[in-house]
Amino acid sequence: MRPHRILVTLLFTLSATGFAAQKKFQPAIIREMTQVSGPWQIVLDFVEIRDCNCAGGIEVVNKNGKLRTFTLDKKVKIRLLKDASEYADATPEQLAAGRDGRNFGWPFSADTPFEFRFDAAQKQVTEIRQVYFPHK
Repeated sequence: MRPHRILVTLLFTLSATGFAAQKKFQPAIIREMTQVSGPWQIVLDFVEIRDCNCAGGIEVVNKNGKLRTFTLDKKVKIRLLKDASEYADATPEQLAAGRDGRNFGWPFSADTPFEFRFDAAQKQVTEIRQVYFPHK
């Protein structure tokens, strides 16, 4: 078998098993975070993050204003930026506090997009990662 055919076969196999889909991050803005009793619930507004010829060099585009609700997995991995290039593990409580203005390293606001990984079958978030945006 030729090398490029092996690569195509491998990529198809990984994609068919769901490996590729599980690794992909999707950008979204957290519109609401709540915890009454039990797991955290978050309401997400999915967006696109694009390079642009604008201040900061990045723009957030929202083509679909539909909001979706997810549960945070018990073992959700939350990664907040300590600085422009290094992440630190965080809790859902710290993420909520950061959205309210608390600074854990690299500040963000309630309108800052994050990147998410999901267990789509369970409608659960398995990983959240802060997106780097230059300070304004």
